[in-house]
Amino acid sequence: MFIASGLSPFSGQASHFARVHTDSAYATNRYRREVERHYDVLEARLQQKPYIAGDDYTIADMAAWGWVGRVGTVLLNDAPLAPWPNVSRWFETVDGRPAAARARQVGHDVPFKTDFDAETLKALFPQNFPKDA
Repeated sequence: MFIASGLSPFSGQASHFARVHTDSAYATNRYRREVERHYDVLEARLQQKPYIAGDDYTIADMAAWGWVGRVGTVLLNDAPLAPWPNVSRWFETVDGRPAAARARQVGHDVPFKTDFDAETLKALFPQNFPKDA
């Protein structure tokens, strides 16, 4: 639940306001601080145990791995895990798993559109457009 109701949505919002809706300094700061607070919680937990749910690798680690792997994009920082050495250690451990390497390859053979234009915004955020547009 920590990842599904906290780390994930706050990371998504932080990334959105830092990269897409950049004219709201309040929202950018608010979501960035929430992401940092969640990383503080992860740091404290991973100081006690090697994995999020305890001594064994679980689906909780799988769920967090994807977001933690994008923390530089979320926080717009070149050394994003520096304040959280236990999160960094945990991430390197999970990221070194063969399944993680395979997961990173998913979608590399798909030619994604790179233009960030009105068509892209409508596809990403359809709720912001009239249904008949």
